[in-house]
Formats: sequence, C-alpha cells, structure tokens
Amino acid sequence: MINVLINATTILAGEGSRSAVEFIQAAESKSSPSITWHYAVSRTVARGLLANKQNLRSAYFFEQSPANSKSDRKRLKAIEENIDADVVFTVSGPAYVRFDVPHICGVADGWVADSTFNALRSAPDIRGMAADFARVVYKGYWYSKADEWVVEASNAKQGLMERLRLSEDDIVILPATSAERYEAVEREIIALGALAADTGNEA
Repeated sequence: MINVLINATTILAGEGSRSAVEFIQAAESKSSPSITWHYAVSRTVARGLLANKQNLRSAYFFEQSPANSKSDRKRLKAIEENIDADVVFTVSGPAYVRFDVPHICGVADGWVADSTFNALRSAPDIRGMAADFARVVYKGYWYSKADEWVVEASNAKQGLMERLRLSEDDIVILPATSAERYEAVEREIIALGALAADTGNEA
C-alpha cells in the first residue's frame, strides 16, 4: 500500500482550484486499491469540494498558504511524517516545504517557466522589476527542491530545463483533461512509491 499526500495548500483561486478539485474527486472515485490518499488543502479548494458534495475521509485544512506562514510549512511537513507518506504530489507548486519522500510538483507558473527579461521590464519601475525578479528566484529555488515536475505544455518543460537546470527525464507533460491528468499522475505516483518502498527494504 502506498500512502500519498496530495498537497493543494498553495491554491487560492481560479483555474488551479478547479483543477485541484477535479483531481481529488478523481482520486476518490477512480483510485487504485494500492493507494491510500491523504489531502492537505487550502480553504478555497475545500470550498470547491464541499460545493461538489465531496466528503474527504483524510483531509487537513489550511487557512493560509505555506508560502506566507512558517507555522503552516511546519504543519505540512509534520503531516507528511505523521501519515508515513511514501510520495507527495503538489498539485500546483511550489510547496515551500522540503519533503523527505519523493515529491512530484505541478508547475503552472509562467513567471518561472516562461519568464523573460521583457516580462520583467513590464513592471512600472525599478523597484517593481526587482520585486518580480526576487519572486522568480525565490519560487525557482523552491521548485528545484522537488524530485519530479509536471507541466501542461512543451514550452513550459523547456523553460524549466533552461532556467532551473532540471533533467528532461524528470519533467512530465500531462494531458489537459482532468481524467487523463489523474491517470498520468497516478502512474507516476505508483512508480515512485514502488521505488521508495524498494529503497526502504534494502536499507
């Protein structure tokens, strides 16, 4: 049995919330019997799940994003340890936590994957440019702490490879539909979970 922590704590609005809700619903309805799911979700994602009448048996709710709360970063790390997670999947990162187990991180952040100097120059003044640049560097640092990454397009994959020096083999392009996305991530999770289990047995 593989224990998986789905991390949707940094999603506060928009398309990311809908994608997280759809993924969690797929996990609850289509899950392989070899996976036990645990969920750490933001208030926004929790509302979406409740609106869809989705009850979660193993969920942890976060009022703030770990991006802005040191205590919530510690809490998220503690959840990983308490559930004895084998894999963490962050639906849309960065997670702002360095996990001990294999971590798959979703990337839907144009500033990190596709940012250019021209984009930075769109800021109203030099202070704005500096703030945007610092944000890109900070997010890039945390993205780089994952073990595998998932993106929706080839240009995003290329951007991550160039900007964060990530290996091509560790970046997966997932289909756009929610059902295909779930199935692709599930395959990655099972593969990583099996690898983690084998490594643990050898130790």
